[in-house]
Amino acid sequence: MCEYLFFNKYININMIGQMTNSIINKFINELQQKETRKKIKLKIIEPIMRDALSKYYPYFIFIILLLSLIMILQIIQIYINMKPYIYV
Repeated sequence: MCEYLFFNKYININMIGQMTNSIINKFINELQQKETRKKIKLKIIEPIMRDALSKYYPYFIFIILLLSLIMILQIIQIYINMKPYIYV
């Protein structure tokens, strides 16, 4: 039998599994509703994204400019290295 002593009471492990499955299923059903998803999007996801973009926008621009500069320099370096082979 799968029973364990927990807070001076014996609890059946199968009962805990059924309870957690029930809780998870209720949570999933609640998340599948359109209104719940809309609330999560409006009250949680959008404020986090808005805050992150406002704080890190200058860093995103800097990284894009830096990567563009690196790419341009690599193209120039490849051209300089290939120049003797082109005009032979």
